[in-house]
This record gives sequence, structure tokens and C-alpha cells, in this order.
Amino acid sequence: MNKDERFSRKVFVGGLPPDIDEEEIIAHFQRFGPLVVDWPHKQES
Repeated sequence: MNKDERFSRKVFVGGLPPDIDEEEIIAHFQRFGPLVVDWPHKQES
């Protein structure tokens, strides 16, 4: 494998409660490094 190849670093996390918010997700996962929460199907209220 070429060391210049790049891969997606996206991680799917399923089974989350419908009322969880972005701050809760960040609080849990930020220990692993910087992150961006992407809600592909979540409605803005």
C-alpha cells in the first residue's frame, strides 16, 4: 500500500437515543481527539 493513500476517518455510531444532542456526543468521544458530528438525517428544530 502506498503511504500517500488517504482513507475516510468516519465512524458510524448507531443505537443512539433520539433525544441525544451534539454536546453529549462530543463530551464522550473528544478523549480520542478532535471530532465533527454529522447528522445526515436529523431534523433541525
